[in-house]
Amino acid sequence: MTETIDWNEYQAATRKTAIYPGARTIDGLLYVACGLNGEAGEIAEHGKKLLRDDGGTLTPERITKLRKELGDVCWYCAGLGFEAGFKLAGCIVKPVDVPEDGNYPGKGTNRGFLYLALRLNEQAAKVGFYANTVVGYTVPQGKSWLEVGQGVRVAGNISRGVAFVLWYVQELAVLCGTDLDAVMAGNLENLAGRQTRGTLHGDGSSR
Repeated sequence: MTETIDWNEYQAATRKTAIYPGARTIDGLLYVACGLNGEAGEIAEHGKKLLRDDGGTLTPERITKLRKELGDVCWYCAGLGFEAGFKLAGCIVKPVDVPEDGNYPGKGTNRGFLYLALRLNEQAAKVGFYANTVVGYTVPQGKSWLEVGQGVRVAGNISRGVAFVLWYVQELAVLCGTDLDAVMAGNLENLAGRQTRGTLHGDGSSR
Protein backbone atom coordinates (compact mmCIF):
# COMPACT_ATOMS: atom_id res chain seq x y z
CA MET A 1 0.00 0.00 0.00
CA THR A 2 1.04 3.59 -0.52
CA GLU A 3 0.23 6.92 0.99
CA THR A 4 -2.98 8.34 -0.43
CA ILE A 5 -2.27 10.01 -3.75
CA ASP A 6 -4.00 13.29 -4.64
CA TRP A 7 -5.98 12.30 -7.71
CA ASN A 8 -6.20 15.87 -8.97
CA GLU A 9 -2.43 16.14 -8.75
CA TYR A 10 -2.16 12.81 -10.55
CA GLN A 11 -4.46 14.06 -13.29
CA ALA A 12 -2.47 17.27 -13.66
CA ALA A 13 0.81 15.32 -13.73
CA THR A 14 -0.43 13.12 -16.57
CA ARG A 15 -0.67 16.20 -18.79
CA LYS A 16 3.13 16.44 -18.72
CA THR A 17 3.28 13.17 -20.65
CA ALA A 18 0.22 13.68 -22.86
CA ILE A 19 1.43 13.61 -26.46
CA TYR A 20 -1.45 13.21 -28.88
CA PRO A 21 -3.17 15.20 -31.62
CA GLY A 22 -6.30 17.28 -31.18
CA ALA A 23 -6.24 17.96 -27.44
CA ARG A 24 -9.48 19.64 -26.32
CA THR A 25 -11.19 18.77 -29.61
CA ILE A 26 -13.39 15.88 -30.71
CA ASP A 27 -10.28 14.18 -32.10
CA GLY A 28 -8.60 14.39 -28.70
CA LEU A 29 -11.65 12.91 -27.00
CA LEU A 30 -11.77 10.04 -29.48
CA TYR A 31 -8.03 9.47 -29.09
CA VAL A 32 -8.18 8.93 -25.33
CA ALA A 33 -11.39 6.88 -25.63
CA CYS A 34 -9.62 4.59 -28.11
CA GLY A 35 -6.61 4.47 -25.79
CA LEU A 36 -8.78 3.40 -22.85
CA ASN A 37 -10.31 0.60 -24.92
CA GLY A 38 -6.87 -0.51 -26.09
CA GLU A 39 -5.46 -0.73 -22.57
CA ALA A 40 -8.57 -2.48 -21.25
CA GLY A 41 -8.09 -5.02 -24.04
CA GLU A 42 -4.50 -5.58 -22.92
CA ILE A 43 -5.76 -6.54 -19.47
CA ALA A 44 -8.18 -9.04 -21.02
CA GLU A 45 -5.24 -10.43 -23.01
CA HIS A 46 -3.45 -11.11 -19.74
CA GLY A 47 -6.54 -13.00 -18.60
CA LYS A 48 -6.26 -15.19 -21.68
CA LYS A 49 -2.54 -15.76 -21.07
CA LEU A 50 -3.21 -16.55 -17.40
CA LEU A 51 -5.26 -19.52 -18.59
CA ARG A 52 -3.11 -20.47 -21.56
CA ASP A 53 0.42 -19.97 -20.21
CA ASP A 54 0.23 -19.79 -16.41
CA GLY A 55 -2.01 -22.71 -15.52
CA GLY A 56 -4.73 -20.38 -14.26
CA THR A 57 -2.44 -18.80 -11.64
CA LEU A 58 -1.57 -15.14 -11.32
CA THR A 59 2.22 -15.34 -11.35
CA PRO A 60 4.48 -12.57 -9.99
CA GLU A 61 5.61 -11.85 -13.57
CA ARG A 62 2.01 -11.53 -14.75
CA ILE A 63 1.14 -9.28 -11.82
CA THR A 64 4.05 -6.94 -12.62
CA LYS A 65 2.79 -6.57 -16.19
CA LEU A 66 -0.79 -6.13 -15.06
CA ARG A 67 0.10 -3.30 -12.69
CA LYS A 68 1.61 -1.38 -15.61
CA GLU A 69 -1.48 -1.98 -17.74
CA LEU A 70 -3.76 -0.84 -14.92
CA GLY A 71 -1.67 2.31 -14.64
CA ASP A 72 -2.14 2.94 -18.35
CA VAL A 73 -5.92 2.60 -17.92
CA CYS A 74 -5.74 5.24 -15.18
CA TRP A 75 -3.74 7.52 -17.50
CA TYR A 76 -6.45 7.38 -20.16
CA CYS A 77 -9.13 7.94 -17.53
CA ALA A 78 -7.27 11.09 -16.54
CA GLY A 79 -7.11 12.07 -20.22
CA LEU A 80 -10.85 11.59 -20.59
CA GLY A 81 -11.36 13.85 -17.59
CA PHE A 82 -9.21 16.49 -19.28
CA GLU A 83 -11.07 16.20 -22.58
CA ALA A 84 -14.57 16.02 -21.09
CA GLY A 85 -13.97 18.58 -18.32
CA PHE A 86 -14.20 16.56 -15.12
CA LYS A 87 -11.78 15.73 -12.30
CA LEU A 88 -10.80 12.26 -11.16
CA ALA A 89 -11.00 13.17 -7.47
CA GLY A 90 -13.99 11.35 -6.04
CA CYS A 91 -14.65 9.84 -9.46
CA ILE A 92 -15.06 6.19 -8.52
CA VAL A 93 -18.41 4.46 -8.19
CA LYS A 94 -19.38 0.82 -7.71
CA PRO A 95 -21.34 -0.27 -10.79
CA VAL A 96 -25.05 -0.59 -10.06
CA ASP A 97 -25.16 -4.24 -11.13
CA VAL A 98 -22.50 -5.29 -8.62
CA PRO A 99 -24.06 -6.56 -5.34
CA GLU A 100 -24.24 -4.06 -2.50
CA ASP A 101 -21.67 -6.02 -0.51
CA GLY A 102 -19.26 -5.92 -3.45
CA ASN A 103 -19.16 -9.72 -3.72
CA TYR A 104 -18.95 -10.09 -7.47
CA PRO A 105 -18.78 -13.61 -8.98
CA GLY A 106 -15.51 -15.37 -8.18
CA LYS A 107 -14.23 -12.60 -5.91
CA GLY A 108 -10.73 -13.31 -4.67
CA THR A 109 -10.10 -16.00 -7.26
CA ASN A 110 -8.53 -16.09 -10.69
CA ARG A 111 -11.99 -16.57 -12.19
CA GLY A 112 -12.90 -13.33 -10.43
CA PHE A 113 -9.98 -11.71 -12.22
CA LEU A 114 -11.42 -12.80 -15.56
CA TYR A 115 -14.81 -11.45 -14.54
CA LEU A 116 -13.32 -8.07 -13.65
CA ALA A 117 -11.21 -7.92 -16.81
CA LEU A 118 -14.22 -8.51 -19.04
CA ARG A 119 -16.42 -6.07 -17.13
CA LEU A 120 -13.66 -3.47 -17.39
CA ASN A 121 -13.73 -3.96 -21.16
CA GLU A 122 -17.51 -3.60 -21.17
CA GLN A 123 -17.32 -0.26 -19.37
CA ALA A 124 -14.47 0.98 -21.55
CA ALA A 125 -16.58 0.15 -24.60
CA LYS A 126 -19.47 2.16 -23.16
CA VAL A 127 -17.18 5.15 -22.71
CA GLY A 128 -16.20 4.75 -26.35
CA PHE A 129 -19.87 4.63 -27.32
CA TYR A 130 -20.55 7.89 -25.49
CA ALA A 131 -17.53 9.57 -27.08
CA ASN A 132 -18.69 8.41 -30.50
CA THR A 133 -21.95 10.31 -30.16
CA VAL A 134 -20.15 13.61 -30.82
CA VAL A 135 -18.36 12.46 -33.98
CA GLY A 136 -20.83 14.24 -36.26
CA TYR A 137 -20.88 17.51 -34.31
CA THR A 138 -19.99 20.70 -36.15
CA VAL A 139 -18.06 22.86 -33.70
CA PRO A 140 -17.91 26.59 -34.50
CA GLN A 141 -14.51 28.21 -34.28
CA GLY A 142 -13.68 29.27 -30.76
CA LYS A 143 -16.09 26.81 -29.16
CA SER A 144 -15.66 23.39 -27.56
CA TRP A 145 -17.63 20.27 -28.40
CA LEU A 146 -18.90 20.53 -24.83
CA GLU A 147 -20.86 23.62 -25.88
CA VAL A 148 -22.50 21.97 -28.89
CA GLY A 149 -25.53 19.70 -29.07
CA GLN A 150 -25.68 17.32 -26.12
CA GLY A 151 -22.03 17.91 -25.24
CA VAL A 152 -22.60 18.45 -21.51
CA ARG A 153 -24.77 15.34 -21.28
CA VAL A 154 -22.19 13.30 -23.18
CA ALA A 155 -19.46 14.48 -20.79
CA GLY A 156 -21.61 13.38 -17.85
CA ASN A 157 -22.04 9.93 -19.36
CA ILE A 158 -18.29 9.66 -19.95
CA SER A 159 -17.60 10.73 -16.36
CA ARG A 160 -19.95 8.04 -15.04
CA GLY A 161 -18.37 5.43 -17.30
CA VAL A 162 -14.89 6.36 -16.08
CA ALA A 163 -16.12 6.11 -12.47
CA PHE A 164 -17.14 2.49 -13.13
CA VAL A 165 -13.88 1.76 -14.97
CA LEU A 166 -11.90 2.95 -11.98
CA TRP A 167 -13.92 0.71 -9.66
CA TYR A 168 -12.91 -2.31 -11.72
CA VAL A 169 -9.30 -1.12 -11.79
CA GLN A 170 -9.41 -0.79 -8.00
CA GLU A 171 -10.65 -4.37 -7.61
CA LEU A 172 -8.09 -5.71 -10.09
CA ALA A 173 -5.35 -3.88 -8.22
CA VAL A 174 -6.35 -5.65 -5.00
CA LEU A 175 -6.09 -9.02 -6.77
CA CYS A 176 -2.60 -7.96 -7.82
CA GLY A 177 -1.65 -7.30 -4.20
CA THR A 178 -1.73 -3.54 -4.42
CA ASP A 179 -4.20 -0.64 -4.50
CA LEU A 180 -5.36 2.11 -6.84
CA ASP A 181 -3.09 4.74 -5.30
CA ALA A 182 -0.04 2.55 -5.84
CA VAL A 183 -1.10 1.87 -9.43
CA MET A 184 -1.37 5.62 -10.13
CA ALA A 185 1.93 6.36 -8.41
CA GLY A 186 3.63 3.58 -10.37
CA ASN A 187 2.16 4.94 -13.59
CA LEU A 188 3.67 8.37 -12.96
CA GLU A 189 7.03 6.80 -12.11
CA ASN A 190 6.98 4.71 -15.27
CA LEU A 191 6.04 7.68 -17.44
CA ALA A 192 8.72 9.85 -15.85
CA GLY A 193 11.28 7.19 -16.80
CA ARG A 194 9.98 7.06 -20.36
CA GLN A 195 10.07 10.85 -20.56
CA THR A 196 13.71 10.81 -19.48
CA ARG A 197 14.49 8.20 -22.12
CA GLY A 198 12.54 10.09 -24.77
CA THR A 199 10.22 7.15 -25.44
CA LEU A 200 6.83 8.64 -24.58
CA HIS A 201 5.66 8.67 -28.17
CA GLY A 202 5.03 5.13 -29.34
CA ASP A 203 3.79 1.73 -28.29
CA GLY A 204 4.52 -0.08 -25.06
CA SER A 205 5.96 1.06 -21.78
CA SER A 206 9.09 -1.07 -21.34
CA ARG A 207 11.49 0.51 -23.79
